[in-house]
Amino acid sequence: MVESVSKLNNKADKLYDKIAGNSFYIFSLVTLLLITIWFILSTYQRIRTEEQNAADFDEMSEFTAHMARLAEPNTFYQTLLRRLNDSFLWESDINNIKPPSVNDEIEFCLFDSSGTRIDWPKGKTTKKRASESYLKIIKKLSHKPDLVLSKEELSIAGLFSGNSHTVYSLAQTPETLVSFQGIGLKKFGAFFETKFSDGKTGNFIAWVNTEQINNHKLADMALEFLNSKTDKNFTFCHIDLNDSLKNKCSPGKKLSKKGLKILSTPNLTSTFSIKNELFSVSDTMEGIRLVCSRVMRPPPNYVIRFFDILKCILPTIFLLVIWKNVFKVKFIVSATMHFLILVFFASGLGAIIFIAGSGIYKAEKQRSLVEDHKLKAIQILEKADKNFNFSYHDLQKQYRHMVKSLSKPNAQINEILSPLISARADENIAFAGYINSDNKYEFMAPALKSPQSGTAENKYFGLLLSISEQLLELYNSSRVNKSEAVFEKESFKAVSGKPVGGILFNRSNFQYVLFDTEETLSFIDLIIDENNIAKGCLFIIHEPRKLQLRYLELTGQTIERNTGFQLVAFPKNHIEKTAYFPRYSFILEEPLWKLHDLINQTKMSSFKSGLFGTKRVLVAGMPGHNLKDFNLFLLMPSDKIAQEPTSFDKYYFAAIAITMIFICIVTIFLIKTLFYPLKKLADSIETIKSGKRSNSEIIAFTERNKLESISTGLADFVLKTTEFTEAEVIKKHLLPTTPIANSFTDLDGFQIAKGNQEQEIYNYKAVDENTSYAFLIRGKQQDLESSLILSVSKMAIKLIFEDLNVYSAYHCIKDLVEYFRINLRKPFDADILMMHIKHDENKLFFSGCGEIKLLVVYKNKESEIIELIKSSPDSKEFYDSKNIELEIEEGMIVAAVSPAFNCINTILEIIKNYKDHENLAESIQKALPDSATKENDCASIVSIRFNKGAIQ
Repeated sequence: MVESVSKLNNKADKLYDKIAGNSFYIFSLVTLLLITIWFILSTYQRIRTEEQNAADFDEMSEFTAHMARLAEPNTFYQTLLRRLNDSFLWESDINNIKPPSVNDEIEFCLFDSSGTRIDWPKGKTTKKRASESYLKIIKKLSHKPDLVLSKEELSIAGLFSGNSHTVYSLAQTPETLVSFQGIGLKKFGAFFETKFSDGKTGNFIAWVNTEQINNHKLADMALEFLNSKTDKNFTFCHIDLNDSLKNKCSPGKKLSKKGLKILSTPNLTSTFSIKNELFSVSDTMEGIRLVCSRVMRPPPNYVIRFFDILKCILPTIFLLVIWKNVFKVKFIVSATMHFLILVFFASGLGAIIFIAGSGIYKAEKQRSLVEDHKLKAIQILEKADKNFNFSYHDLQKQYRHMVKSLSKPNAQINEILSPLISARADENIAFAGYINSDNKYEFMAPALKSPQSGTAENKYFGLLLSISEQLLELYNSSRVNKSEAVFEKESFKAVSGKPVGGILFNRSNFQYVLFDTEETLSFIDLIIDENNIAKGCLFIIHEPRKLQLRYLELTGQTIERNTGFQLVAFPKNHIEKTAYFPRYSFILEEPLWKLHDLINQTKMSSFKSGLFGTKRVLVAGMPGHNLKDFNLFLLMPSDKIAQEPTSFDKYYFAAIAITMIFICIVTIFLIKTLFYPLKKLADSIETIKSGKRSNSEIIAFTERNKLESISTGLADFVLKTTEFTEAEVIKKHLLPTTPIANSFTDLDGFQIAKGNQEQEIYNYKAVDENTSYAFLIRGKQQDLESSLILSVSKMAIKLIFEDLNVYSAYHCIKDLVEYFRINLRKPFDADILMMHIKHDENKLFFSGCGEIKLLVVYKNKESEIIELIKSSPDSKEFYDSKNIELEIEEGMIVAAVSPAFNCINTILEIIKNYKDHENLAESIQKALPDSATKENDCASIVSIRFNKGAIQ
């Protein structure tokens, strides 16, 4: 009885252990599966939340940019006056039209087709006769832009508007609000050609007094407009940065003291978040900060779906456990079937993961393509903007050749300068003239027809004579007596916005010169004879905007031909419809005008996607720097970006099919080679157990039948893989392989590595016959991160020094720090020593910081060890330092030594005892003791030896 009870207890214990073991196994498997699902859903929810907040920031940035445009006086009154001009066409009785003045700051002048002033607004018509005369002058200049006005006309224009130059600006830019604050008038002006409801035409002139503009009122109107056009989720406010008490919020909202303090903080970023609220700010030129805010939208709650999945899975798992353990259901299958089930389950799961991975890859690929297109677009736009300065280098060469030809004795002036006549005919230049030492024109393009003709030659005729006289006087007087001071004449001060000394200093180059309030891009040079006496002056004047538009046309054709992208340019400030490239109608396309507003406010490159006509495009935009009058845009079709990832679908499915076929073949092979011998062995054992003679074939287990061969092969593979250490990669790809030797210098270096840690890199290069550089960098990171930092540093220094021509050791390090901060978003945390050799100046410049030491060994002087600043490259102490220069001496040796060496004085003595016929780097390396460097570290030396021909 006792034995039976103990047996029952043992069986119960075994059953309990079996149930517990099965339950734990299933629980672990399900828990791992559920954690994976929860992690995927939470990650996807986080990504979607970030995308949602980014979309909200973009929308809010558009709102603040639109508010800034509405609150900016020039834009506001420009739109206001255009709408007023259009209203005359639709209203039969103009007296029903009320003047849309905000604070009685606008003065209106309305004229009929004959030029007679109309009494509108009723009873507010002043200066009637003067305004009618002013209109006649504007119309005359509209038909003949280069017309030279008489003194009487200039006097009338000056008496009516306050300055005679206003008439030129209004005639040249109709339907555009022009600011005259640059010439001392505190007003805006605009001239329109209008139509009335009866079909007759007329004209409309408006003046806006800037002293009476209420900027807070404009901000209030912008705020009210945005409130009326957006939903209640958005809150708008404006704050006067000079007096934060002058603020206003959306109806029903009020700024708290803490919120007012935060939002009035200077230099706020354009978008930011505080707790669960998003903010976008934009500052106007008048010192008013416009703010848009909204509470973060609740994220899409994908985690809730996890609990829905949990409700479905847990009951099923619970029933499976009961079925397996309570009802003791057993799955009796052969080992081969077990293997097949596992293989096909794994391959099926792999196929599902493969398909899911392909979907994720396509999404990531598309995102990557968008980022690549953005980067490529900005590079194209920056290159187009940068190349504008180079575009007129050919012109500059031609003009310098003309000057050189004119300097020769008995030069045929008209023959040499004849290309300028055809260039003027093609409107490539505005005016060209050659004035001799007698202050008389010997050449002019176009030729002077008559003193009264309203053409460009009349405009520049007298101005250039005055300038030429002073240029020749200043240059020739300095040839006679350098102590004499030459004073500028009042006539020159009145006609040019650039001092005569500045023009003379920049002669033979293109320079921006202001002639009679009109900016020009001019080439001015003196014709100098063999006695170094100026005998004449050549003027070639271009209109910058026409030059820029011509360049944009040629560049746009090149970009479209090479990339398929379309170049578009809008003037930063509206001038006239002809200033838009390729045409004005592009401003009506939503992604372009929105991006144009955003760039005007932020002054930074931005991106926008949307519909352009019927095509979906990705638009990149940036403000022009050399093309300073324009914002540049690049239109990239989005269909190519969307189609490129899907073009790989057939390859994915082909890969899945091939993989499945391969798995089937491998499975059959494994069943035959592994399970067939085991089955034969089992059959033999069963035969022996039954007492019968075994007739089955004998299975010989050779090496190829043993699984140890697999592990042996894997071990060999790992051993071969570990041979490719980071040290080998660094030495093979990042360090220079051969020394550089020329008549001036020998540049060489070496590295001693103990262990796999690579923390140093050095390089040297001769840029040209007069310029060389070398550097040594020691990073503070480990393993792969160190390798990446060192390789990026080498690439960045090559870009800065060789491609961007930053020939300064100090500025090269500063630019390297900025490169890491902007592109890698991390500080440059390393010791660095940069050396720059100028052979033509016989000087070596160096700069750096950290523990690296510089050894300087002279042939006939005492050697020295120079230590660098013990701080990081982005510290204030380093920024306050400058280049340190050394005079190059014959036989002088300079070596940058790693702080990993613990025998600096030994190295110094080795260099002192160096013999000229030996290789310096090899000599130092051979003479160093084994204990020269620290354990498991690497140490480098880069050396420069100045030969006998180094001194020029």
